[in-house]
Amino acid sequence: FFWIGFAGIPIAEATAAWTNVGLLAFTLWRRGHYTPDAQLKRRLLRVVLASVAMGVALWFGDRALQGYWDATLVVKVGALAALCIGGVAIFGVLLFVTGALRRSDIKGGFAR
Repeated sequence: FFWIGFAGIPIAEATAAWTNVGLLAFTLWRRGHYTPDAQLKRRLLRVVLASVAMGVALWFGDRALQGYWDATLVVKVGALAALCIGGVAIFGVLLFVTGALRRSDIKGGFAR
């Protein structure tokens, strides 16, 4: 808390979650239970790019809404909701734009 403030909690949680994912994937790969397919290899960089672009957009969105963070609770909740909904929308659009997600993937997901 002394150096990075309250941002330390989500940073620690995200780091722990990704470490867990990495360790699980490595263990499954080593035991022969998981092999990344060609589709994952092709799309992983695109998903990372979409994630980084969404993070940048949310950073700019936070700066644009800076004056709303000192307002009433209702206004703060509205600003936070706008950031969350905007982030999801931007990420979804970027997944399609980068080719990380295709319409057939969504149809196939609902067909199962």
